[in-house]
Amino acid sequence: MAVHLEYYDVSILELQPLQPNLVAVEGFPDVGLVGTIAAFHMIEKFGMKPVAFIKSPAMPPILSVKTGIIKEPAAVYSDGKLLVITSEIPIPPSLVKNMALSLADWLYEKRVSMLVSLNGYPTQRRIEIAKPEVVGISNSEKGKEVLQEKGIKPFDEGFIAGVFAELLALLRDRDIDGYALIAESFPTYPDPGAAASVLEALSKLLDIKIDVSDLLEKADEIRLNMKDLSARAAQGRMENLPSMYR
Repeated sequence: MAVHLEYYDVSILELQPLQPNLVAVEGFPDVGLVGTIAAFHMIEKFGMKPVAFIKSPAMPPILSVKTGIIKEPAAVYSDGKLLVITSEIPIPPSLVKNMALSLADWLYEKRVSMLVSLNGYPTQRRIEIAKPEVVGISNSEKGKEVLQEKGIKPFDEGFIAGVFAELLALLRDRDIDGYALIAESFPTYPDPGAAASVLEALSKLLDIKIDVSDLLEKADEIRLNMKDLSARAAQGRMENLPSMYR
């Protein structure tokens, strides 16, 4: 018998009451794991604690383990000023719409002031880019003007997909300002450099300070390793070429 996972509910289980007017930041796994890396960097730097867990029968049966204790892989963290929504495991495609709808309703109920989604977009020439470019998207004309005032380049035309795309539309319907910050990223490798870039853009958007020096160090190491691997691969291809063609 076929099981239609898209009809499963998503539950958000609060661990403590939340004050209104918090700014929410969403960073689910995506291209280069940009959102997840950025989200957990904020959680560590700001000393955030879990305030809610996100659960669904459609999520893979996986739990993370920290210091010998099991933890829910999808959760909401806070330091009393910001909410960070993230997951250590990918969101199944069949769950995207229900995940976005549940989060939108919950954020509306909690009266958040705005949401910013952090993401990556793939570029094949990423290895040549020292500092990934970030573009911004808003769910309103007012938000577009805010991005321009903050010096964040707008994403003028194209398509977006996934939880954050659904969220932006659903929050617009609920009169909540929504933004997405999207950085150039490695298509298939974790990209702390891209995560640093979106966090720097987030700093400008929210007028807060986020130290990204740790991420930049990791980014330099990864880029050097990638260049070395590419050089070796190219050298290997050259050495394997025949010296004469007939």
